[in-house]
Amino acid sequence: MRITTKMMLSDATSQLNKNLERLKRLQVEAASGKKLQRISDDPFATEQALSFRSAIKLNQGNLRNIDLSKNWMESTDAALSQLSDLVANANTIAQQGANDTISASEREGLAQTTDQLINQALELANSRHRGQYIFSGFQTDKAPFTLNTGPPPSVTYQGDSGEIQRQVAPGYQMTINITGGGPFPEVFQMLSNLVTELRDTTPGAGQRISGRLTEIENALSSVSASRASIGAKLSRLDSTQSRLNQVQVGLESLLSKNEDTDMAETIMKLSQQEVAYRTALQVNGRILQPSLLDFLT
Repeated sequence: MRITTKMMLSDATSQLNKNLERLKRLQVEAASGKKLQRISDDPFATEQALSFRSAIKLNQGNLRNIDLSKNWMESTDAALSQLSDLVANANTIAQQGANDTISASEREGLAQTTDQLINQALELANSRHRGQYIFSGFQTDKAPFTLNTGPPPSVTYQGDSGEIQRQVAPGYQMTINITGGGPFPEVFQMLSNLVTELRDTTPGAGQRISGRLTEIENALSSVSASRASIGAKLSRLDSTQSRLNQVQVGLESLLSKNEDTDMAETIMKLSQQEVAYRTALQVNGRILQPSLLDFLT
């Protein structure tokens, strides 16, 4: 077969285009830092990258839920901590009121202080986190407790027993709220009974108030139990968060190895390809010098 200049020119042009395409691919790889530009570059690696990205997104969602859950429960614990102090104050009042030597006016002063404790407990019971009531179950847009001044004073619970759950790990959901108003109904009942006894002017008031001390201890135990439950969940979330952060680092590392380019190697290849392309241009330019014979063929 006779080799013509036209055939040589076509072959040279084809080779130059291939060199140029390789040069372009390396330039894009160096500029983007990614060795996967198209699915056709490496279908298997692309499929793995998509799988890693999906796992990373799911893991990020769980970590975000953990942060939201921790914030909610920390607000809950803060309210319960103040409630615990409030019950302790009620215990001090009860011990003072149980003394039969105090006067009726002094006992009324203790009753008025207890009235203030009821109002403070109501504020705590209606605590909100980011605009949502934390002790009302699913009814987070409605204040869970309303006060009926009485006498005797009482509260009405307007929430429900709904459990707010969030997924904090693959296949694991955690209830982040305290249902049914938590220990507040018991605390309100205790405070109502205490203020009623303090205002009872019939003989034996001290003994009756003394009989309420066990009720106060039970209310304090209820608050402590709720705090212990929240504390255990917060501890579990901290552990889960630490583990998922490690998983996140591992997934991102695998994704990087799968799709990120080795810059040192890429730059070296890019330099070599540039030299190869320039050399090809020079060689083909010399071989394919046009002549009169070229035009005749």
